Amino acid sequence: MSIALWILQVLLAAQFLWHGWLMVAPPAELIPIMDAQFAPWFRIFVGVAESLGTIGLILPGITRILPWLTPLAATGLMIVVGSATGMHLSRGETSSGILTAVLFVLLAFVAYMRWKTNPCYHELWLEEYDVQRRSSDGRLWAGIGAVVGCLRFQRRTRE
Repeated sequence: MSIALWILQVLLAAQFLWHGWLMVAPPAELIPIMDAQFAPWFRIFVGVAESLGTIGLILPGITRILPWLTPLAATGLMIVVGSATGMHLSRGETSSGILTAVLFVLLAFVAYMRWKTNPCYHELWLEEYDVQRRSSDGRLWAGIGAVVGCLRFQRRTRE
């Protein structure tokens, strides 16, 4: 299942990298068409968000540094794709709406599986609970403890 999940992540990353690049730097003949539908700042914002989501889908898993960012990146891309689905369906673009809905489901699958199969979360929860119990300002220290616990867990699993 891990190999299939990696293949899905790479394919999704390639698709979002391509679409993000198309939104940030479209061909000259597409710029007037795209700017008529969206404000230029919004088009660039969506392109940058998709490109950063691509990095978040792949890089944490490859480097094994902060792997909990992968399901968060997938969730962020789900927000973008869910909004795109609503926009396409409201404009009567059924085929584009269906395509973005399928991308939404695939991203939801990646987010769920990476959240479920990530070995760091159990350690994070224990660390967070322990830090909250000892601290008067539990929330701030719990966040710091969670990151430190994850980094310690990653270091132990590499050795």
